[in-house]
Amino acid sequence: MLQKASWAAASCILPGAGLRFFDWRQDFADTWQRFKAVVSAAEQADCIRPLTLRMSRGMFPYLPGQRSVRIRRVELWFEAQSACSSVRNCEIEFVPDRHCECHDGNGGCCERYFLTCVASEDWPCLFHGVIEYPFPFLCDERQVTIGDFLFPEGVGLVYRAYLVCSYETGPAERCLPKPLTCESDCKSLC
Repeated sequence: MLQKASWAAASCILPGAGLRFFDWRQDFADTWQRFKAVVSAAEQADCIRPLTLRMSRGMFPYLPGQRSVRIRRVELWFEAQSACSSVRNCEIEFVPDRHCECHDGNGGCCERYFLTCVASEDWPCLFHGVIEYPFPFLCDERQVTIGDFLFPEGVGLVYRAYLVCSYETGPAERCLPKPLTCESDCKSLC
């Protein structure tokens, strides 16, 4: 009985209190390099640079019972150069399915979310925005494209980007072994 109670209590506690920090340059190196390669194209007028978010269950370690993971909230932090002047906020667009099939061809039917990223007076180059979205469950080690953060040309050169993900877990897919019982009709555990 005590074992069940301790298992139930411990399985509700998530590592890092359900928060996970990611450095885009280290944790998403391939998409970061693609994003940085588009910098020369960013000098064109109205150039939008996508920063793709791809994740897997393996990015959320130390969870017992092979639980699936779903992100509930994402905080985007980034440091941008040209925004240091007088601009204190910018709009970053998040598109969950950038290649959605629209019937009229104008892209208006695709889901789009806007993050208003704000910089403080003390840290004028560091922007912060939050998105709460029904992200998909991550069940295995296969990388899943979550969506694209679309940076407009006015943001300027982005030096660093970080994510802080708030997450929850699904039910355990692997159970603990059943406790052994005596071969006789006794009710106690062996």
